[in-house]
Amino acid sequence: MKNPVQTWGENFQKVIAGASEAQLQVHGIWWPINDFELDCGLLRIDVMGKLQVKHMSDCEYIKVDGTQYTLDDVYE
Repeated sequence: MKNPVQTWGENFQKVIAGASEAQLQVHGIWWPINDFELDCGLLRIDVMGKLQVKHMSDCEYIKVDGTQYTLDDVYE
């Protein structure tokens, strides 16, 4: 039987992979997500045309196709 956290993480990966738009909120500003690795919590955001590496713990919210998630939602 799969770990429920792993199952949710896999489902979240599929949600983001199939999304037309995913954004991350850091310090009240929304940034486009370029790609991410859910297992280690790293993601790359587009900051004025350049990619910057962030950790999921840096974010306040993640928005995928208009649906907003908290960090607790992702790793629940």
